[in-house]
Amino acid sequence: MKSKLKMILIGITMTVLMAAAVIFYRAGGAKITDGTYKIVGNSDYPNAVLQVQDGNIQFEGIDFNSVYGEQQMTIYNNLLENGNTALNEEELENYSDLNAAFVSNVYVMDYSDSKNCKIGTFTYSYGCYRACFGFTLVYDAFNKTVTVTRDGNLLKFKRVGIL
Repeated sequence: MKSKLKMILIGITMTVLMAAAVIFYRAGGAKITDGTYKIVGNSDYPNAVLQVQDGNIQFEGIDFNSVYGEQQMTIYNNLLENGNTALNEEELENYSDLNAAFVSNVYVMDYSDSKNCKIGTFTYSYGCYRACFGFTLVYDAFNKTVTVTRDGNLLKFKRVGIL
């Protein structure tokens, strides 16, 4: 009787350990998994995608200046009103053009500079900012989604081609 109970307990323990291993293997780590992520539930940019490769990200089929531009200029102007130093004209043009930073060109993710980025069991947050211009990426490693967010304006991308 005791050996049968031991075998049942060993079987249950092994099953739990294997299930945990599968969950952690599927989730991966803090770095955004390489691949193509397609936008979910957005009728304005139905063909938008995010390409991730070796810590480099690039968006396609989306106009970030249209989505976030006006909102970010309002934030910038509020910062100026509160006494912050103004950018010169060239810096302002360079930093405020989100399409140049994230769509036309590859943006290099600096994972080593991501302090306190873990915000959940499998969820990580990364700031993609140049001066006050940019957005936050929230990566759900378990569900393989990346959400682009800035002040409540969300764009969700889900990795394609996964099990």
